[in-house]
Amino acid sequence: MNLYGVAENKETGMQMEITVPLVDYKSRKSFVMGTGGSFTAMMTPRVGVTWFLEYKYSHLIFDITPSKKMFGEQLDYIYEKESVDLNNLSSGLQLTAFF
Repeated sequence: MNLYGVAENKETGMQMEITVPLVDYKSRKSFVMGTGGSFTAMMTPRVGVTWFLEYKYSHLIFDITPSKKMFGEQLDYIYEKESVDLNNLSSGLQLTAFF
């Protein structure tokens, strides 16, 4: 994660975009599960309409440390483990062809 900004030289008035690295993060292996169902109705012998409903759950885990590019080794003792739960419910219609 970076901090973006604009620096201005007061003597020349020249502006420059700067990027300051703040933290590094790595994602760990995560738990993901999902389920779903669908219902298809035939409109003609070759064409149908399908309604579907799907649910997905993810438990994501990240290791967060201060950026070594910015702080070097002086903040190695700071370590954060953060987890996020994501839920996703999707539904829709699709056109189905029968062969």
